[in-house]
Amino acid sequence: MHRPLRFVLATSLAATACVRDNPAFDSNGDQGSASATSTTSAVTTTATSAAATTATPTTSTSAGSADASSGAVSNADASASDGSSTAPLTTTGTGDISTTTATTGAPEPMTHELKHYPDLAQCDFPFWCVFGDDINNPSSAENWDAECFASPIAPPFTVSRVGFAVFGTKGGPSATLDFHEYDNNTSHPVMAPFQSVNIGVIDSTGYKSFPIDPPVVVNVQRFCISVHSGQQFGPELGIAVDDVLAPAGQTFVGIKGPPGCNINTFTDLTTVNSSTKTQWCIDATIAEVP
Repeated sequence: MHRPLRFVLATSLAATACVRDNPAFDSNGDQGSASATSTTSAVTTTATSAAATTATPTTSTSAGSADASSGAVSNADASASDGSSTAPLTTTGTGDISTTTATTGAPEPMTHELKHYPDLAQCDFPFWCVFGDDINNPSSAENWDAECFASPIAPPFTVSRVGFAVFGTKGGPSATLDFHEYDNNTSHPVMAPFQSVNIGVIDSTGYKSFPIDPPVVVNVQRFCISVHSGQQFGPELGIAVDDVLAPAGQTFVGIKGPPGCNINTFTDLTTVNSSTKTQWCIDATIAEVP
């Protein structure tokens, strides 16, 4: 049973748009409320590979022109020597995997699966712009959906795969995977990514897994993965969230949509919504640097 939608926003077409469960947040101080108690479309729980899953990393110096004044910082201390943070991140996963090569007998690099959502079957609801209170009737928006992790492997390490669950799409949105350092002082992602990977158009729902070759090298213990997708007045990608409360400093969002459907990048989801503080269904495979 999902909690009702409460965040109602006006679009340029004099319709309404909303995102999931935001009773305490209204970016423009306008418009009333709407509600819906359940979803009629759920994400498949069968893991499948998305089309064009092999991508080539390209370096980026900006997460986008939207919301550059939203409080993001550039003087990150993402690898503080004492490991302290005002909002410590915890990461769950499937455990370390270590094997031995058949030819040399030397141990292969340890790998680890990072994720925060406990069950893919619970990844069945979006946080995106929609018309009215219909979660299956998307509007348009550019989205930054970020999940931050504390690596159990000491840096440097590599990210060789990223996966996420898709609730829905509109118009075949393109997407990139942006990798950000985590600022321990502010408990937010640093605005500019240190690397980006183009993963192309996402035009179907379900779980998607994207191998990254060559892998992205991460030099800090805490980092964030943002799925940056869509256009303000064009296609929209609805990454799924689960129904587990996220701690502060872990899950972030940015939305640049029609008038009334905007959230600064990167905004902590725990500050957007006073009742439902869910987390993105984003996961990754990391490994020791050989």
